[in-house]
This record gives sequence, C-alpha cells and structure tokens, in this order.
Amino acid sequence: MSERPIDPHKHHHAHSLPFGAHLTGAKCDNPRTRFRFWAPSRDTLQVEIQRKGNDTPELVDMQAAGDGWFEAEVDGGAGTLYRYCIDKDLAVPDPASRFQPQDGRARPERSDRSARL
Repeated sequence: MSERPIDPHKHHHAHSLPFGAHLTGAKCDNPRTRFRFWAPSRDTLQVEIQRKGNDTPELVDMQAAGDGWFEAEVDGGAGTLYRYCIDKDLAVPDPASRFQPQDGRARPERSDRSARL
C-alpha cells in the first residue's frame, strides 16, 4: 500500500455522456441544461423540471432526435430537480444522474461538477 494518501480533490475530469443531463453555460448568468433520454418504444416524452426555490414542477416536451433518442434544453442549472415522464402514470429518475439527493426513486438534482474545480 502506498504511504501517500490519494487526494480526491487533486484531479477533476469531466466526461460527457451522450445521454442524461448536461449543464451548458454554467459560467453565464442564465445557465441551461440539455436532457437526453433513450425511449425507442415511445412517440413522445417529457422531462419534469423543478427549479431551485420553486415548489411547482414544470413539464417540458422533449423532441424526437432519431433512433429512439429524445432531447430538450431548458433554463436551469445546478440545483434543478428533474425526472423523465414516460407517460402520465410513469415518471422515472435519470439512470445516468450523478446526484440523487432524495434517493434513487425521486428526482435527481442537476449538479455542477465544474463548480468544484
């Protein structure tokens, strides 16, 4: 075993996946988040957004992007809670989320990994 402890704060790497929630414009006054979800058996899909400080969630229609992918880009940055609405009776957390403060069955939170750099 190494005598030098590993510093978890020394190296930060951001890896962008082709799905999930991705913060865009994190350093600007109006950050946005791009959502991508794969649902090949669906014709429509929505993302439910609950912005920080707002108790009322908002449903945003996602656009079909081909090959079963759906996309949406909305205002909102770190601290935004969200989940994908497959239909009116089924809403699921993001399987690719990096932070789920309310547990795995509730809405994940969009976090800003670059803010920790």
